[in-house]
Amino acid sequence: MNRLLDACQAHSHFFALILLLAVFLACASEIGRRAEVQYVKEGFDAEELRAGGLACLPIAGGQPGNRQILSASLNSTIQSLDPDLDYLPARRTAEILNDADMVETYQDAIVKYQASGIADKKVLQAIGQALNHRYLFLITLGDFQEEKDTRESFLSGQVESYDSKKARALGQLWDTVEGGVVWEGTSQAASADTEFTTIDATEDEFYAVAGEVLARSLLGKPMR
Repeated sequence: MNRLLDACQAHSHFFALILLLAVFLACASEIGRRAEVQYVKEGFDAEELRAGGLACLPIAGGQPGNRQILSASLNSTIQSLDPDLDYLPARRTAEILNDADMVETYQDAIVKYQASGIADKKVLQAIGQALNHRYLFLITLGDFQEEKDTRESFLSGQVESYDSKKARALGQLWDTVEGGVVWEGTSQAASADTEFTTIDATEDEFYAVAGEVLARSLLGKPMR
């Protein structure tokens, strides 16, 4: 009988030790980074981008705060990785287009392209001339995704809830000289709970990562 009690106590201490160890090991889930390039026009590369200059159009989709965070991250990453690139941030691009009375012109061009998949070459040329930059970067944000999943915990044996979060951005690079898209890619920042980790990152941090990943992908300088 004493041996049975001793064995039960030993098992209790063992499982208590595992739970205590799990608490000490628990840490914040890292934000995973993922970039995909869907299309690159033959002959286009980072040198062509540097030669023509880059103007970022006002970011579309998502919430205003998300757009500001991603824009700031994109700007700082581009300026850090390629300080010699002639680059116009979205805010400056919008100011120039507004001064040139071309805001509706570029908005109509985007709507028509999204409806038909065909860019108006003359309109693109006019925008490029107003900005004095050959390449236009159009970014569209996806809505922030939060999902919950339930599964049995390895430690407790009970069914527990786990969170996953994700931010995505789509980037299209337009050539205002030849017309059309020359580069298209997506970035994703995602994280999920595990047995030993929790998501501590804020929504802003996810979009900041998505902005950095998209900038690196466009410049051909992915994370090592």
